[in-house]
Amino acid sequence: MVSIEKPMMTPNHTPLFLAQFRNLSSDDPLVSRFDALREHIDLAVLVNTNTTDAREAYEVRGTTQVGAHFMIDFDGTIFQLTDVRRLVTRLPYRESNRAVIIALANAPIWRVGNPEAPAYPVDHKRAGELAKYPRTRLEGEIHGKRFAGWSFTQAQTRSLATLLRTLGRVFPAIASGPIRDAHGVIPLNDVDRSVALRGVAALYQLDNSYFDPGPALDWDALAPSWK
Repeated sequence: MVSIEKPMMTPNHTPLFLAQFRNLSSDDPLVSRFDALREHIDLAVLVNTNTTDAREAYEVRGTTQVGAHFMIDFDGTIFQLTDVRRLVTRLPYRESNRAVIIALANAPIWRVGNPEAPAYPVDHKRAGELAKYPRTRLEGEIHGKRFAGWSFTQAQTRSLATLLRTLGRVFPAIASGPIRDAHGVIPLNDVDRSVALRGVAALYQLDNSYFDPGPALDWDALAPSWK
């Protein structure tokens, strides 16, 4: 895993997602604060970078604008963008203050019937590397609308599973697996927010204005992460 919490920032990289420290007591001893953090963080949220690779997400937006604690590139490299003690305000505050956000490098999804986006531009400077990590076109319904997109690479899925297992050891609630509705089904829409959500969630399950990470998310492939 590569840590870039203190990146070289340019004036154009204005933070969109502030990385202040979470709302925990700063008067407790370190051990107590860690125990409080273990109980406090109970959600891992998966999002899409909408870029070809992690480098593009970083160069275009800067780490604070990626809006995540971790980012996984197409080759499975895991980047830590900021300390998990910090909150990333990409979600409503109630979820942001409890969540670890993981961004996966992948092209934007599109509505079925609209022009399709390629998995990567043929003239991309890393096209040779990208070709070694094939993606599959997928379709799925989110918020009642039909979307298509490109799968995450096998390397990304393996790294995501490893990262989720590791986070689950540190934050037990995340190990409970994907959030489910009252019938035990993983929802394809935003879920009932009247109850506290615990486990692993896609961004579209928490906010009906988002559709990522789209149909690329293979929950079955991630199942070993919480078994």
